[in-house]
Amino acid sequence: MRYDQIDRGQTPFDFMLGFSIFIMAVVFIFMMAPGLITPFSEGQSADPLFADRTADYLSESKLVDSPATAELNTTKADEFFDQNNDELYSSIGADEHMRVHVEIEGPVVDYEVGPNYPDDNNQVTITQRKVSKDNKLHWLYVRVW
Repeated sequence: MRYDQIDRGQTPFDFMLGFSIFIMAVVFIFMMAPGLITPFSEGQSADPLFADRTADYLSESKLVDSPATAELNTTKADEFFDQNNDELYSSIGADEHMRVHVEIEGPVVDYEVGPNYPDDNNQVTITQRKVSKDNKLHWLYVRVW
């Protein structure tokens, strides 16, 4: 018995449909695979929750007289920003693997404490809060990496 070309089981349309579905599945797997293994990858990353908590603690309690006014207390700020890195980390509760840089920028006072953050580090979380001194706006920056 001889089979003609018309009697074959797969048409070109069937082949293209099956091959297209296969290619889409392979592309989907390659696109999703990095996202599936990311939570389990080893590596140090910035902690946005710690940066927010630290900024709130400093701007509402540690460096100001009243959280309602957010008026910067110069005496408290001088004491806080005169610390070395180890004292800074213990005063804000940072782990030994974290790096924290705290800075206040403004027209009246400028403060800075902590190691300088590297420009090439793409895992830096920056949180900012407003504080005032002599009715002038200052920005409190907390950088964690």
